[in-house]
Amino acid sequence: MVVRKTWAVSQPGGLQTTVDGRHSLGALLWPGSGALVKRAGRFPQNLAAFVVTASAPTPDGFVHVSPGQLAVMGTRSIAPYLGAVDAVVDVNVLAVPAHASLTRYDLIVAQQSDPLHTDGNGDLWIGPIRGTASATPSDPAVTTANGAPTNSPDYVVLARVVVPPTASSAGILQANITQLFTAHTVASGGLLPVENQTERDALTGTRYDGMAVWRRDRDWEEVFDGAGWRISGTAVCTSTTDRDAVITSPYNGQLAVTTDTGTIWLRHSGAWVSMGRASGEITYTPTVTATGGALVLGTGGSIGGRYVERGKMIDLHIYMNVGTGNDTKSGTLNFGLPPGMTVAAGGVERTGVAKLYNGPTGRIFHGIVYAPAGSATIQVFMPESPSLTSLAGLRSASAPGSPGTGVPQLAGVYTLGDNSNVDIDVALAIN
Repeated sequence: MVVRKTWAVSQPGGLQTTVDGRHSLGALLWPGSGALVKRAGRFPQNLAAFVVTASAPTPDGFVHVSPGQLAVMGTRSIAPYLGAVDAVVDVNVLAVPAHASLTRYDLIVAQQSDPLHTDGNGDLWIGPIRGTASATPSDPAVTTANGAPTNSPDYVVLARVVVPPTASSAGILQANITQLFTAHTVASGGLLPVENQTERDALTGTRYDGMAVWRRDRDWEEVFDGAGWRISGTAVCTSTTDRDAVITSPYNGQLAVTTDTGTIWLRHSGAWVSMGRASGEITYTPTVTATGGALVLGTGGSIGGRYVERGKMIDLHIYMNVGTGNDTKSGTLNFGLPPGMTVAAGGVERTGVAKLYNGPTGRIFHGIVYAPAGSATIQVFMPESPSLTSLAGLRSASAPGSPGTGVPQLAGVYTLGDNSNVDIDVALAIN
């Protein structure tokens, strides 16, 4: 039959068949891999349906199947069966005792029989399929020879129960049970719970524009838009590595948060752009070098930095105190930016302000901070003459470089003696 009989319509010359009825109900179910194929699974509910557990607190020979409703896809008449279990089903696994020395695998199944296909009954049966004890046990076939009431191929395997020799005395433990029936199904157009990306990607043959799933591993909704799975709302990820792995189809305008750094990201022009950190001001320990290597700040010396991110900009403050027994080298001071940051490339060079307090002389000098494009460090420069304690001589013709453009370097006269300190404030565009 190509056109099935319609639900709840008088049919001259005969009634609607059971298969017609199942097709009509199937129109309300989540789609499967064909025109009339529907997704098999358990319907979501507060207490997970069809979960197989051992007896507790004292294990025995029984396992227990939780109640609920499920859909089993028929393989002979291609239409779904809807089944319901309204109370816990107790299954006596050790009705067939454990082998004295070998292990067997039993399966707990939900099998739907149908007299239309000469099965002998039309029951939904929950029970055990007995395996064969072996040194290399395997799953048994779901047949009457192994304990099924009929040979109906329309079933789902709920769990595997490993029956070791020790079960004779210890009973069936929870560790002996592997849940195999984890798939959910819902009404057509509903929000389908999936365990992870693998289960979502397995929907390839059934997906449609507008299909929505709930990622139980991520606690977020994803919608298929005809080209890829798009995350609804803000994606909460543990790191940028996690973000790039789990967001398989990012789109411009999408937001994500990486919780390791508290960073908010915006997808823009095909790339993730930092919109700043939710943690506010962030502290770090800058590196500091000069000609001859890293500075030794001595006893009582210290260095620290703090910054605030605003998208691809940072407001940076660095403070350094020089103690006794120091070795402050000579030449230009180079302070490291926060880890992973460099000054924005493209020829953009930034300047900021710096203050030097010379401990031995008690004098204060004001200079500038120079941030070369692409660099992971910034440099401090002071006036070309120690008699200039303002910004007046910073860009004079006598400074290094072309007239009017040079920036004087920190000359040896600006010694960082005991109890000296340097303060830096600069706003930077970063990569």
